Amino acid sequence: MVRLRSYALIHGIYGKLLVWPNFLSYDYSFDAIPLVYTLEDVRLLLPLTAYLALGILLVASLGVLRPTQTASFGRAATEGPIIGVAVVVLSFVPMSNILFPVGTMI
Repeated sequence: MVRLRSYALIHGIYGKLLVWPNFLSYDYSFDAIPLVYTLEDVRLLLPLTAYLALGILLVASLGVLRPTQTASFGRAATEGPIIGVAVVVLSFVPMSNILFPVGTMI
């Protein structure tokens, strides 16, 4: 469980850096991001916010895809948001430690 909570924290940090990249580092050494041992850790609000924002963005993007009778260029305009969300999610999955562990976090 420590691993999952720590990975969730890293997802939140990545989301924060995507929105506000005020401190970027090319190398996060061992223990640069401390592990999360309990659910009472306040730092878990960061991934909760990131997951909630992604969910809201996904729902808003899917809401645009309602079937309408518009010209072909209108269809491409309505598909834009969901394609953008797909690009963000698909580029995040390989390094998110969901499919397999990457790096030496834990």
